[in-house]
Amino acid sequence: MRHPFTESPKRKSGCKGMRIHGGTTAFLAALAVLALFVPSSSGKARLDRGFGEGGVVSITSKPPHANFTGGARALAETGAGDLLVLGNESSNYPADLLIARLNPGGRLDRDFANQGIRYTRGLPSWHPTKTELLGMGTDLAVGKRGGIFTAGYGGISGGCVVASGFFPNGALKIGFGDRGRSEPCLRVPYPSKGCQGCTTIHRADASSISLDGKGRVVIGGQSYRGYRSRALVMRLTRRGRLDPTFSGNRGNSSGLKGAVEVRPRTINKEGDKSFYESELAEARPLRHQKVLAVGSIDRHFAMYRFRANGVPDRSFHGDGILTLNLDKVPDPENQCGCSYATGVDFDRKGRVLVAGYIRPLYNYNRPQPVVLRFLKSGRLDRSFGRKGMAKPRLPKRMTTTRIAIQDDGKIVVGGRYDQRFGLFRLNPGGALDRSFFRRGLFAPEDSGLGAMATDLLIDRRGRIVATGGGHTEGMALVRIRPG
Repeated sequence: MRHPFTESPKRKSGCKGMRIHGGTTAFLAALAVLALFVPSSSGKARLDRGFGEGGVVSITSKPPHANFTGGARALAETGAGDLLVLGNESSNYPADLLIARLNPGGRLDRDFANQGIRYTRGLPSWHPTKTELLGMGTDLAVGKRGGIFTAGYGGISGGCVVASGFFPNGALKIGFGDRGRSEPCLRVPYPSKGCQGCTTIHRADASSISLDGKGRVVIGGQSYRGYRSRALVMRLTRRGRLDPTFSGNRGNSSGLKGAVEVRPRTINKEGDKSFYESELAEARPLRHQKVLAVGSIDRHFAMYRFRANGVPDRSFHGDGILTLNLDKVPDPENQCGCSYATGVDFDRKGRVLVAGYIRPLYNYNRPQPVVLRFLKSGRLDRSFGRKGMAKPRLPKRMTTTRIAIQDDGKIVVGGRYDQRFGLFRLNPGGALDRSFFRRGLFAPEDSGLGAMATDLLIDRRGRIVATGGGHTEGMALVRIRPG
């Protein structure tokens, strides 16, 4: 379930010259592996046999078109129940995004774009027909009227956040930004002899996109100043222009009206900083035009909350930022007992659930997934898991990506389980849900779903849909009946 104050669940789409693939020996072998995960009891979670081939859809490319980069990146559902899938292709430099739309049965929707796929050819910045250089796509969202919005990075400049708008049929929305593309760049003065007014661009990228109740576009990501990153939030108007009312204050202004950063803070007269790096995994709009974001600060779990004008919300933990050392081990000589927040969702009571993982200081190569639940006040809900945090015991290591909440309160988390696609599910209280495939875990080997679960959602009928990524062979989706 998506947050009630965003416009709608996210959507995905496709690419020209691609096909639904289900007839090769390799794919059939993958289905045979997935069949082992179908429980006999009708009360347990199981693959949805009415979706694609046995619950799985694989979209692959016909030569000489797309060479995939990272598989499927994001997923969303339209108001009509169709699925949009976002991916990227790299058949020529630079790579560019593509969108596919599937009907509820898992087949390409031929009424969308070119036979179900919206393919965008990437062209070098000097090319005379570079009007559709939309960058590498990382996330997408769908508006109330079915408009599609994507976020990514690259574009004409090669180092900026790129947001694009499309009509429901996949055509580029020319009235959004500059002919369908908005490319806000963080420009700063560049001191140089003989060059007055010269500027340079600080590189930035996007990791998430959402729409608020007014149809404005909220983008989360990070900027890079030298070797250090800063969490970045941008807000665009419905027409794709930077929203000048979201500019923050002197402490977090990016220098670009419509974008704010989480910058290192000076804590004494000697100029020492309280932290040096911050990153952002996902940003979501809240009531009263506020924005909540999750990520990390100096490799520790972090949450940020901003007011409607972009200023840190000081009613949230004093300065608008919450950081937690989930490893609970001192950090000698800046070694990594690290923890990261990777995804956020909201339950029916408005509580905030955040997925993440810990890399323990003394067992760094065995990351531990975690889920935390917070009350509306921003405090940990100590009735959840163990004092607000659930740490499911899985047989092998796992890092997380996204989280989604079912209507019955059960919590589904996706990520990379031992170098392959993985999902686990928790009961509302934080314990592993043993009715979900094999003792709470769905992570089949050789399934064709790639190296990780990149995104997931709960569709309008309560089914779990997830995308697989981390490979170059195509874009894969799986749909699960929750049981």
